[in-house]
Amino acid sequence: MARTLIFIPSYFDFVRVRNHFRKNELNFAQICEYTSQPNISRARHHLVKGTRHLLLYTERFHFYHRYKLKGVRHIVFYQLPTYPQFFSELCNMIDNRSTNNFNCSIIYSKFDAQRLAGVVGTERCSRMLSSDKDTHLLVTGT
Repeated sequence: MARTLIFIPSYFDFVRVRNHFRKNELNFAQICEYTSQPNISRARHHLVKGTRHLLLYTERFHFYHRYKLKGVRHIVFYQLPTYPQFFSELCNMIDNRSTNNFNCSIIYSKFDAQRLAGVVGTERCSRMLSSDKDTHLLVTGT
């Protein structure tokens, strides 16, 4: 999955994932609240050009800066955002003009019920958490 944005709310999880990617020598870029402006520009450039396949992105950086990242084709939520409106803001970053191959994936557990309810609503959240299925498809209206 080229041009994938991995959204990570916690800085501690960000460091854990970053160190894992470095250990396995994966081709990735990173943007967090401690990243300098030249490195932010460089990471955004790599994402647009496709020279880096993955971009690690923290919630705190998004909270303070709200950049519109171009070239994103896939989003993986390592954990749902603390603020539910961030979910739609990030999903709207997906560049769906260039290809039909784009998606948004969420990794969640029963411990993420409060954040999941903020995104999908309490009724759907309870159905998703009590379901026997491990994959759910959310379709938005047009």
